[in-house]
Amino acid sequence: MAEIQLIGNKGTYIFNPHEPKAKKGEGGMGIVYLGRNIHTQRNVAIKVIWKELANNPRVIERAMQEGNLHIEHPNVLKMLDFVEKDGVYHIVSEFLEGQSLEDFLQQYGAVNPDYATEIIVKVLEGLAVLHTHQPPIIHRDIKPSNIFLCNDGTIKIMDFGVVRISDGKRKSVTGMGTVIGTPHYSAPEQVQGEQDKINATTDIYAVGITLYEMLTGNPPFNANSEFATLKMQVESPLPPNPKISPQLFKVVQKATEKAQTRRFQSAREFISALQQKNTTVATHGTIGIVSSSGSNNWKVATIILGIILFILVVLSITLANKNSSLEMDRDRYSEWYYTEKQEKERLESKLNTLKSNIEGITLRAGKTNTSGNSGFDSNYKMYFKIQHPILLKNVYVRSNATGAIKIMLYKLNGDFLYETSNISISTAHDWKNVELNFPIRETGEYYLTFKGNVPLFYNSSDFNYAEYRARGIFEITGSGTNNKEPYNKSYYQYFYDWGFSLLTE
Repeated sequence: MAEIQLIGNKGTYIFNPHEPKAKKGEGGMGIVYLGRNIHTQRNVAIKVIWKELANNPRVIERAMQEGNLHIEHPNVLKMLDFVEKDGVYHIVSEFLEGQSLEDFLQQYGAVNPDYATEIIVKVLEGLAVLHTHQPPIIHRDIKPSNIFLCNDGTIKIMDFGVVRISDGKRKSVTGMGTVIGTPHYSAPEQVQGEQDKINATTDIYAVGITLYEMLTGNPPFNANSEFATLKMQVESPLPPNPKISPQLFKVVQKATEKAQTRRFQSAREFISALQQKNTTVATHGTIGIVSSSGSNNWKVATIILGIILFILVVLSITLANKNSSLEMDRDRYSEWYYTEKQEKERLESKLNTLKSNIEGITLRAGKTNTSGNSGFDSNYKMYFKIQHPILLKNVYVRSNATGAIKIMLYKLNGDFLYETSNISISTAHDWKNVELNFPIRETGEYYLTFKGNVPLFYNSSDFNYAEYRARGIFEITGSGTNNKEPYNKSYYQYFYDWGFSLLTE
């Protein structure tokens, strides 16, 4: 199908919704596609509002408000246009490459404090511009999914579908008593539907909750139901967490105060508190001049002051260089830390998958067309060797008569390791699942054998031969009464369907 062309107030855009790679995501309001401005040839994001919402005036008014919100700031997603075509509504914005903070947290978990603070400061800088805009703009839905981490390191606030433009003149796109926002990040005044009280501190509350989640891996208020979560937002104090330092916790606590007047009153105030959280205020002594008479005293004072100024200049340069070096080291450390963490998680996932697949293998041994039953006794052995510690969990045996036996484990050299308690054989010619739970921690060669007053069943036409190996982990061989050449024999049938798991401690 041909590309769709949109002619807006700010430009002309094209996109193809049927191109597989064009779809970039979807949300509550619509689907986002990759498009292009045909004049600038720059990529753009085009959000197509769901058709089901097209008849809702409030939704369309929100979409129009979002598309026409033009704020120029590096930490605010640049909205470009709002276009209606054939009854379908489109919001056009700059196209971002990277991932949302929500996806980042799901992938990596809690963030180290320095990196978390760096991201939040950028978010607050974007909010400072929105809040000081004339008229002021309140986002009302700050949360990890609406914060975008661009590949070039830029942090962007996104999704302005529920912003409130607080000029006292514009009609609200939500009714009184309506809860706007997301339960885990909604301030008490939002939860209680007090739309007239929503202001900059409402966004600050959500930023504080987001920072808490970044530092701990989970939002602070998270109950089994949406109602219970909203109730916690209004009533429950911020829970301490050992992952947050006391100084940083105080900052988060102030940002998330239930009473709006006790929160930071501006994004700039919040930024200042974050930047000062590790600053220690030093106590400085005073340098006095004993006598004010005589030119010598003034000369001495002048020399002293000159020396002090020189020292201060040198210290300033040194500290500036050191801070610059620390910034670079911190950035390198953050990059290294998350690269290492991602690689570790990838390898752990691969190992768990491999382990699961290996433990799903049943080691089976059997033989058909065995004839004769004389000369065979409890010396039957099943030889095997392992190249990784295992827990031998169970084995199936089949008896030729009723009675009792024990299953025993030996090293190849004959050293005894384990044995089961007496196993009662109450039904002849039937399978018996014997629980072993024998831990074998040393790699090498071993054998299973049995003793008792019944022979194991071995002469049957329905006894199919099969052998399964977990390469590099486990290998089965077999022997009868002659165990001098255990690997040349093939009496596999006496111990059948082995279950095992890997030992990793």
